[in-house]
Amino acid sequence: RRRGGKLVSDRRYFEDYAPGVTIGSARRTVTETDILVWSGLVGDFNPAHVDIVHAATTPFGQRIAHGNIAFNLSVSLALGKVPGDYRPEGFIRLAGWEKVRFTAPVFIGDTLRAERTLEAMEDGPDADSGVLVFSVRVIKDQDETVMVGTERLLVRRAPTDERKGTQ
Repeated sequence: RRRGGKLVSDRRYFEDYAPGVTIGSARRTVTETDILVWSGLVGDFNPAHVDIVHAATTPFGQRIAHGNIAFNLSVSLALGKVPGDYRPEGFIRLAGWEKVRFTAPVFIGDTLRAERTLEAMEDGPDADSGVLVFSVRVIKDQDETVMVGTERLLVRRAPTDERKGTQ
């Protein structure tokens, strides 16, 4: 639906999801600036990321982005696609990541996007919440998967009077 001319999601609460739904993301090209800013932010100046001469001698033949750049872009790019689809109104907090693996290098100039597929819906720590369990893939422009993992989001259940099947 549209609100104020912008496309927004109809998903608000835990019950508004169903296993199998896939949520896409916006796209973004990784730049040299991304790598240098990330290196400075976290203090990771590994020559595979910041030294052109050294990187040329590695199996990749060029500098690679830090894996956490792809990881963090998977979140920010999903937030930018359809507001509320990935983080609904009832979003409480991130409940964790599991089984994160970096499966291919990301180079300067690669364009990334993310896909989340809802694999399971679990009870939350109380009756007012549930956990959405997404399998996440980050894909670069050549349709090559560069990162996979499982993300768990804690989301409010709809107020009792709004739950499906109630009057």
